Amino acid sequence: MMNQSILKTKTIGQAFSLLLNKQVAKKLLLPSLIVSLIINIFLLNVFNVKGYTIYVNPFAVFAFLLFLSIYIFLFCKFEMRLIFFNDKIVWKKNLIKVLKKERLLALCVFKMLLETVLIAAVICCVVLVVLKKIDTIPQLPTKYLYSLAGAMVPYLLIRQSLRIPACVAENEDVGFIEGWRTTSNYGLSYSFIYFVVALMPFMVSALLLSPLGFSLFLYNFVFIFMIFVSIFLQVGLMSYSYFYVKNAD
Repeated sequence: MMNQSILKTKTIGQAFSLLLNKQVAKKLLLPSLIVSLIINIFLLNVFNVKGYTIYVNPFAVFAFLLFLSIYIFLFCKFEMRLIFFNDKIVWKKNLIKVLKKERLLALCVFKMLLETVLIAAVICCVVLVVLKKIDTIPQLPTKYLYSLAGAMVPYLLIRQSLRIPACVAENEDVGFIEGWRTTSNYGLSYSFIYFVVALMPFMVSALLLSPLGFSLFLYNFVFIFMIFVSIFLQVGLMSYSYFYVKNAD
């Protein structure tokens, strides 16, 4: 298994170096700027706040979430294809054909999310049963167990994240156990690095924008765009981590 220092230095460095890649900036980040602007305008027009009540059109929200899911799916797919195969990023494809062709990746992501939520729920149920049977252990309120389940989901997802680049690079649907074993030797360090990389765009933007006093519209726009930058860095970290783990094996 690969050395942890390689994971920390090379994967993080290469993930951030993608931000300076002209093709990536033009084909991924520029469309994300436009999508961020559309999202900001959409939120201002669809959500109607009157007093303490928020009125929203559910059909518009559903269509918007469907569009956003497809965009993020293609965004991640194109970035991983660029990393693994140096493919050109092309958005002018028929989306239905792309989604049909990449149904294995969509199925992999769906299974990963479903398995993670179910496993977190099962673990919390087991903890609850054990606590009720052992009288000497102080009983925790149910809300704390819900909090425990919620905190476990991001960790389990991060530990399973290399299943996604494996699906793209090898066209292989890796199971939960194999995905867990892939990060077994450096699970905590990888999870911490992943967490820091995912939050870094938001922390940097908050430090830069807070003293300047921009309008709420601009703050929302930057925050939404930072979501795409965060996803962009997460995909880079996942892809390069899988690349080095695969080569080390």
